[in-house]
Amino acid sequence: MNKKIIQKIKNINRLRTKLLIKYFPFYIDYKLSKRKGDCGDCSFCCGSCKDLSKKGKCLIYENRLINSNCFTEFPIDKLDLLITLGKYKEMCNYRW
Repeated sequence: MNKKIIQKIKNINRLRTKLLIKYFPFYIDYKLSKRKGDCGDCSFCCGSCKDLSKKGKCLIYENRLINSNCFTEFPIDKLDLLITLGKYKEMCNYRW
């Protein structure tokens, strides 16, 4: 698939995530209650985050709960994983 199309899909998913967090917190709570596993700090979902080091490690991992730029709810559901990680979705420690 074209890189520009992939980036547009990822941008739409970021918007989806922001809207879900702001207007549908009950959905977030439900999906997070079904989520199993812990963040493995793999950085696949972080992509081009400004807090990602050149070695691919999160620079704010321990403080991410207080950082408003970080989606601590990510991934909300399987769709988040599929859109953001694509073929790397199996690398994520989260399951539903």
